[in-house]
This record gives sequence, C-alpha cells and structure tokens, in this order.
Amino acid sequence: MKNTLFFLCLIIGLNSFAKDEQHLRLLYVQAAENEEMCDSLILITANSELKDAPLHFGYHGAALMIKAKHKLNPFNKLSVFTEGKALLEQAIAAYPKNIELRVLRYFVQKEAPRLLDYYGNLDEDYQLIFSSKKGKNLYNSFK
Repeated sequence: MKNTLFFLCLIIGLNSFAKDEQHLRLLYVQAAENEEMCDSLILITANSELKDAPLHFGYHGAALMIKAKHKLNPFNKLSVFTEGKALLEQAIAAYPKNIELRVLRYFVQKEAPRLLDYYGNLDEDYQLIFSSKKGKNLYNSFK
C-alpha cells in the first residue's frame, strides 16, 4: 500500500513537472511577440535559484533578454539584456549538458542583434542540440 501511494505521488509529481516545463516553453515562444506573456514568464521564474531550479533560472535569463525587445529606451534595453545574458550563461556554466538551456541560448543568440556581440556559441549549441533526439524535439517545440 505504501509503495503504491509513493508511486502514485511520484507519477503525479512528474506529470506536474512536465506540464510546468511545457508552460515555460509556451510562454517563451509567445514572449517575443507579446509583452504580457514575457512579463508572465519573468514573474513565474523570478524567484528561481540556480541550484534548485536551473531550468527556471535559465528561462528567467532568457525572458529578461526578450524583455529588452519590448523596451523603448536603448539604455534600458541593453541593461535588461545584459542582466538576462549573465543569468543564462551562469545556468549553462553550472549545467553545460542541459540541452534545454542550450536550446534557449541558441534561439536567443540567433535572434539577438549582431551589435550586441552575442552569437559566439551558435555552432557549439547547434551541434549539441542536434546530437540527440531530445535536442531535436526541443528545437522543434520552440519553432
């Protein structure tokens, strides 16, 4: 009985975690075109700690970089982008084999203006993403 209850709780927890990740992906995809979705993603991930929730931490960084797109003042744009970049890079440095973090960075670098000089990992991330089925699936879910 205890084992059955344990496994039931585990399955429910894993299902909830998977839905949470899907929700983050959906918000991320919509954030570039919809400032409200971007703000929602920032709010959901705002209190994330790298050691407890590296994926949420990385999404927070990516969301801040997208938020820069919605800012009008160029200095604010650069400030928010730089803050987000530091968070995403910190997450990737701590978890370099996390495919989803690499997918996030790939898409941010692909869309970032060249003026920001944030495109140095495109080839590396592309190779890692497409070296696994999970990476390919994640890539496709962001398109």
